[in-house]
Amino acid sequence: MDHQSPHLQNPESDQNRSPESQPPNQLSQSGEIPGADAAKAESQPERRHRRSRLEDRRADSRAGKNSRNPSKGKSKLTMIQQTDRIVLWGCYFLGALVVFAGGFYMGQKSGHHTDMENQVAQQDAAFPSPETDALLDAGFEAFQKGSYRDAMENFQHVLDKQPTLVGLDYLIAESAYLAGEKALAEEAAGHALSKNESVEQARVLLSLIDLDKSNSAGDGTQQLADPKVTAESAIKQLVASHLAEAKGYGLWGDFLRSNGSYRSAADILHKGVLRADTDASRDLLSAKEQIARFQDNPPTTVPSLSEVTSMSGEQALVAALAALQKHQVEEAVSFLEHARDLYSPLIFQKLMKDVAFADYSKDSQLKQFFNAR
Repeated sequence: MDHQSPHLQNPESDQNRSPESQPPNQLSQSGEIPGADAAKAESQPERRHRRSRLEDRRADSRAGKNSRNPSKGKSKLTMIQQTDRIVLWGCYFLGALVVFAGGFYMGQKSGHHTDMENQVAQQDAAFPSPETDALLDAGFEAFQKGSYRDAMENFQHVLDKQPTLVGLDYLIAESAYLAGEKALAEEAAGHALSKNESVEQARVLLSLIDLDKSNSAGDGTQQLADPKVTAESAIKQLVASHLAEAKGYGLWGDFLRSNGSYRSAADILHKGVLRADTDASRDLLSAKEQIARFQDNPPTTVPSLSEVTSMSGEQALVAALAALQKHQVEEAVSFLEHARDLYSPLIFQKLMKDVAFADYSKDSQLKQFFNAR
């Protein structure tokens, strides 16, 4: 029996086998698995494909996030723009403010210079010229002497020549009132009020004129307010505005005496005495105070003539009034002669024009005292 070798039984040798027929786990001569290069070559495009798909997913993810909040980037840009606009407007506002402040300062400075120039001009205009100054002196001198009409005329001349002087209207009004020119006094006092000059004094004068009108015979006009109340209110306002001046207290005291309030008048006049800044004013107010006290409580007897030389001026005046009330004219003359020696001519004349002596001014034995100069 013929036995063939295994090699003879398989006519195809191992060397002649194709690579495909070799076992898959059979190593190549280089030590690598056969077909590994092919598998590696086949896997590289697949890896690139996977990497590309991964990058696409990441891009889609980022796009998705942006799509979920599409205004985020835009809002950041908008906030930056808004900040820039705020800064721009702030700079513009500050610049405008600086310009306005500079203009305001320059305007204030210019206005201050203009005000100073106007004040200087007003001061120059308000100072009397030599001519008007002389007329003013003559007017005040006539007023002090009781020549009220002459004083009024002098003040009117000053007003005609230099109308910029302050206070002339009231001087004319007061002089005219004391001279009996009530219509002119009312007109001039109204001018003073319209110019805001001597306001309190002008109101007092106008209220006194209204009071005179209401007291005049045949005046049947009806007024809403009591003229007496209005006049006293105006006088009180004058006193309150000039607490250190005696003149207001003198007016108030005379007003109270004219209405029969002698005790109150005496107290008010005493306040005026304490505030008098000249001897003449003090003497006048002090004498009126004693006359008011006499009127409030008249004595029942007339002082003896033997006491006349030791009397003060005030005591002599009061003794004269007591004698006149008792119709003792000769004794009254003696007392008045003594009083005249103790007072200055101007003060004695004003005292003789007091309302307390008004009823005796026409007595022939007393005319010398009323006509004194």
